[in-house]
Amino acid sequence: MQLARSIGARITGVCGTANIEYVRSIGAERVIDYKAGDWLQLDQRFDVIFDAAAAASFAQARPLLAPRGIYINTMPRPALYWAAAVARATSPQRCVPFLLKTDAALLQRLAKLAADGVIVRTFTRSSALPGWRRRSAGCNRRGARQGVRAGRVLKRRPARGLR
Repeated sequence: MQLARSIGARITGVCGTANIEYVRSIGAERVIDYKAGDWLQLDQRFDVIFDAAAAASFAQARPLLAPRGIYINTMPRPALYWAAAVARATSPQRCVPFLLKTDAALLQRLAKLAADGVIVRTFTRSSALPGWRRRSAGCNRRGARQGVRAGRVLKRRPARGLR
């Protein structure tokens, strides 16, 4: 949410009453309390719906998407994969099942990396933005230009001035 806001996105957040101020503090310009209102009844259209709580199906969220909008669900069920395939074949709107695997072993590994000093850097929005812009322009962290074709990253020579 913070990166999207830093590049000018207008954010509408949906959360419970206890988190309204927090969601505002990280960039939402409008916040809907899901206990007091149904975000699926909004008359607004969105370029992206990032459904971190898997509160809706693609079919429910689709009317709220812009013509080329993207629905991202972080806890996909099998039906969502089917919806993604059908949407890709029939519509410019997209459905993206996004599964982030977390388990105790992974969290322990991350904790060990942090304890060993491997993960040490934290970023403020202003310090992360130049790197994010460079990645958006197709450069990796060493300045080499990259392109993506058929899901594979193609490495190119370093961009001028970034060698």
